[in-house]
Amino acid sequence: DEESKTVLGKTGNFDGEDVIDIILEQEAAADFIARKIYRFFVREDVSAEVNSSLAQTLRGGGYELKALLKQIFLSRDFYSPASYATHIKSPAEFLISSYRKLGLAEVPGTPQFAVTMGSLGQNLGNPPNVKGWDGGRSWINPSTLLVRGNIMRHVLFPEEAGDTYYLGPFTARYQRYQYAPKEAADRDREIVMGAAPASRGGEPMMEGSAIMEGGPMMKAPSATMINETPQYDLPLGVYNGMNRAFETVRPIPSDPAKLDLRAIAMSAGIATAGDALAYFERRFLRLPLESGDRDSILAFLRESLGGDEIDFEVPGVERSLRELLHLIMSTPEYQLG
Repeated sequence: DEESKTVLGKTGNFDGEDVIDIILEQEAAADFIARKIYRFFVREDVSAEVNSSLAQTLRGGGYELKALLKQIFLSRDFYSPASYATHIKSPAEFLISSYRKLGLAEVPGTPQFAVTMGSLGQNLGNPPNVKGWDGGRSWINPSTLLVRGNIMRHVLFPEEAGDTYYLGPFTARYQRYQYAPKEAADRDREIVMGAAPASRGGEPMMEGSAIMEGGPMMKAPSATMINETPQYDLPLGVYNGMNRAFETVRPIPSDPAKLDLRAIAMSAGIATAGDALAYFERRFLRLPLESGDRDSILAFLRESLGGDEIDFEVPGVERSLRELLHLIMSTPEYQLG
């Protein structure tokens, strides 16, 4: 559009970059951006005076963020009690900070990271719209709190996860080709060509029916379809392409988190249930537990251990410590960073 146009009171033959420049000249633009950055790093409530000062810094620096962030991070407001531990962790922050606090060197395969992120409401790389996720209190509701607690349960007790994080046909195919690639490929070829019967016992149902392995249904080619269109068979081509992808794409490992809370507790000099609760509370929380919750958790730990003293040679100490940590990681305080 090379015609003259009017944007926010200015008239001219503007292109897209000109329009952006005009928008950023408005005081409201810097106010809006400064407020969003402050709310992410400091807290939800921002006074008009603070926001005006931040917006002036942002405009004066030509919208470079360095000066704005420096002003935020060196302010008394950033370190004030009103700002401390008020940031609600996003799903990504929740998981990664948990793995770091646990001392893990890598993300565990159980629970599977991508599936877990989706269940928490944040598919990385796929925001709901151009604005992105709302963040803040939108991350927390009765459903997401329950999911967060269950995920931490499966990190600490992966044997309880079962097929909760099953990836559908990808996992099944990966395992088949990983452990018996030739046999699996031969079997698929026989089914597609009609030389082997369809099965309900682990193999997909073929012969013109739909492939059903926990994922979307896809029409599989029958022997009749193959014979009728030997020069160009789209279903067969798609099916062969899927098989080749499953053969070549690296499988997602399902290794659980490598944890030894017993060793961590021993190295920290923990001797009693009270010591254990105080240590893990200090290590994992930014705010102290409510007194009532703390008393309940301590009573639970003492009952699990059979007393207040911890004998690290007694079987079951590791499980008791993991149960303790799961309770801590399920509290409202653990959602804050």
